Amino acid sequence: MSSISWIIAISSIVLVAVIADLFLMNWLKRTIRIHSDGDEIERDGVFLFGVYSPVLSWLSQWVKVYPKGVKKLRQFEKEEKITAEETAQPLQPAAHNELIKIVLWLERQGVWLEVSVLVIAVFFYCIGILNIGTTAQLPGNESELFQSVDWLLYHAIRDFHQFPLWNPFIHTGLPYIGDPMLHIYNPVVTVPSLLFGVRNGFKLGLALSFLLAALGMWRLGKTLGFGKLPSLWIALMYTFAGQPVARFFQGEYLFVFGFAWIPWIIANLFSFIKERKKKYFTYTAFSLALLYFCGNAYYPFLMAFIVLIFFLVMVISLKKSQPFVVIDKKLLASLALLGVFSLGLIAIHFLPMLQFWPWMSKGVDVQGSHTLWQIWLDYTSKDTYRPDAYEALPAREEFYAYIGYVPFIGLLLTPFAFWKREKRPLVFLCLVCIFTYLWIDV
Repeated sequence: MSSISWIIAISSIVLVAVIADLFLMNWLKRTIRIHSDGDEIERDGVFLFGVYSPVLSWLSQWVKVYPKGVKKLRQFEKEEKITAEETAQPLQPAAHNELIKIVLWLERQGVWLEVSVLVIAVFFYCIGILNIGTTAQLPGNESELFQSVDWLLYHAIRDFHQFPLWNPFIHTGLPYIGDPMLHIYNPVVTVPSLLFGVRNGFKLGLALSFLLAALGMWRLGKTLGFGKLPSLWIALMYTFAGQPVARFFQGEYLFVFGFAWIPWIIANLFSFIKERKKKYFTYTAFSLALLYFCGNAYYPFLMAFIVLIFFLVMVISLKKSQPFVVIDKKLLASLALLGVFSLGLIAIHFLPMLQFWPWMSKGVDVQGSHTLWQIWLDYTSKDTYRPDAYEALPAREEFYAYIGYVPFIGLLLTPFAFWKREKRPLVFLCLVCIFTYLWIDV
């Protein structure tokens, strides 16, 4: 059998084992967990990313178990244990295979392995743009438009040793610090641009933004109580989704800079609600500020709706008896203070932009509105030139958001999540999904 066949076979076994764990967990726990105080489980059981896996434990022993054969199995294990102790030989499973060794090794590893997986995946994902030191330009017809802001800062500091307040190179001149697309306060982009030049720094900033997006979503998964494998999966799914790719090839790199901070904001909000520590208060405020500093005022505007939904879900409690509605005033005050603190952090750009606001113009016409079926296709269709969407609005970045069917299949398990897990985070995430669908639809 070839190595590819072995990989497929092993992957199939693991997949079947995980599915079997979901539906046969209770029965197999009763039949396989033969123990008095848990010592045997800790020694012989197999744990799949932190969760006891009865199916993999069964596979590792190659023992056929029946409910009626539990007593016989217990007697067999005791005799095997006594024999091993008498001969001073360690008790070995009947058929120990490399798959179990790999699974057990993965379980024993710490955070470094998960972070390494994300770093390696993002590196190979971005390797096409990491041609540092060349004159190759980034794709997209808006690439140089956004980089012009960085070039102005780069030359102003290098040649004149001062921070620019005015941009004389666009029209007859525009306020530099009042530009709604200004992203120089984002250190992920500015620091590499000042150190290595705008062309190279922009490439590094994009790669770092993809990495920050992966790490942020991974941390969000950990905050919500996910295991290692689910946290890695949602991190990679979020990072490699269709929308940042579509925006990337259009040249709308401000989106890539911004979407990196969205999971950090939500994860820090959850951590603050759960632990009420000052450090999470600070982390949340800085995450919100960094999203704003990514250079497109439209992204924090939309994020404000998500934060508002979070406030409503976490602050308001519904009861069956009077008073029917209870407001956590202490939490409300903390979140209001968080909003004020965040505004203070972005004031260096927000206030000049408000002063420049009367001279700005933005189209108010509604374009790209989709039906519910079209929204479903936005996330599940791989066609970047869908006739129903592209002909109406020839801009792939406005509709291509592919993530595949698996996340939606996972939503079928939502009722079980409400049964087992804390309800408020689930209500919040469901409302975010509904808000997203309604926003695109109207």
